[in-house]
Amino acid sequence: MAPMRTAFVAGAFATLIAPSAFASDLDGLDVGREPLTFAVAAPEEVVADAPAEVKGTPTPDAEAEGLPPHLDASRSSGGSADAEELLRPGTRPMFFNIAFGPVFFALNRSNRNTGFNRSRGKLAFDFGYHFSGEFDGPAIGATIEQTIDGDFYTFHPGFKFWWDIQVVEEYEIDVTPFADVGYMLLTDDNFTEHAFVFAFGVEGRVLLDDRWVLLFRPIHVQNLLTSINNNTFLLNFSVLIGGGVTF
Repeated sequence: MAPMRTAFVAGAFATLIAPSAFASDLDGLDVGREPLTFAVAAPEEVVADAPAEVKGTPTPDAEAEGLPPHLDASRSSGGSADAEELLRPGTRPMFFNIAFGPVFFALNRSNRNTGFNRSRGKLAFDFGYHFSGEFDGPAIGATIEQTIDGDFYTFHPGFKFWWDIQVVEEYEIDVTPFADVGYMLLTDDNFTEHAFVFAFGVEGRVLLDDRWVLLFRPIHVQNLLTSINNNTFLLNFSVLIGGGVTF
C-alpha cells in the first residue's frame, strides 16, 4: 500500500504545479502579447463599360426642354438635313431652261383668220448668267421662243433679263420676275410679217441639288408692235412649265 500511496501523492502534486509551469513557458515565449492579424484582400472595384450611344437617347437640350426621344430633332432620321442638302442655295451662275405651254390671244383684232385669233402652243429656250456668280440676283441672257398652230408659225429671238429673289433663306426657292425685248417673225400660207416684241412676266423656280431647275411661269405677257392686218399693237399671254440645268 505504501508504494501506491506514494504514486498517488506524486500525481496530485504534478497536477497542481503543471499549470504554473506551462504558464511560465508561455511567458517565456511571449505568446499572445501581440494580436495576430490576417491580410484580407479588398474586393476589386468593378466598373461597367459606358453604354454605347443609342439612337433615340435624348440630348441634354432635349432633356432640359422635356422632349421625348422621338421628338428630339438632334436624333431624328435626318429628313430635314436631306431636304436642306437637296434644296441648298445654288452656287452655279449659268443656266439653260426649256419650257412649254399654251399661248392665248387677248387684244388681237385681226380681220383675218390667223393664229392670233386662237390659242396655240409655245416652246421656249432660255440661256442666262447671274452677275453674282451664284444662282441668285440679276441675270442677263437670251431667249428663243416659237409658237405654232396649224400652218401659223412665229419665231422670236430676244435679249432677256431675270432677277432671282430667294424667298426661303435655307432653300433655293425663287420668285423670278423677267422682261425681254427682241424681234418676231410671223408667217402662214398667205403672209409674212415682222414685229418688235416687248414682254414681261414672273415665274417660280426651284433648284435641286445645286444643278437641276424646275420652273412654273404663270404670267408671260407679250406685246407686239407691227403693221400686220393694219394693227399696230397685239397682245398675247402664255402659261408655261419646264426645267433646266445650271453650270
